[in-house]
Amino acid sequence: MPGGPAISVPLWVPALNKAFPNGYRDIRERRHRVERNLAGLVTVRNRAAHHEPIHRRDLLADLRAAVEVATWVDVDAGAWVAARSPLANVVRRRPRAA
Repeated sequence: MPGGPAISVPLWVPALNKAFPNGYRDIRERRHRVERNLAGLVTVRNRAAHHEPIHRRDLLADLRAAVEVATWVDVDAGAWVAARSPLANVVRRRPRAA
């Protein structure tokens, strides 16, 4: 977690790790995976919100990360995100460079 152990121990151990009950059993691994996935999602969100290019990103990997995080929170939430996202169809239809 950003801020290191001084932040992660008082927040992650007693509280935040419980927000992802379907994540990895090892809470250190869980924290690492949540941090990694959310950092990537924040990056793509910020780029899109600021109209910066995202077409060279692996957007399907970003979608998988979002579904994975949602699934860690609630299995049904992950399934809902996966079923409702039009991103896979949009990526499939995008023009390819010659």
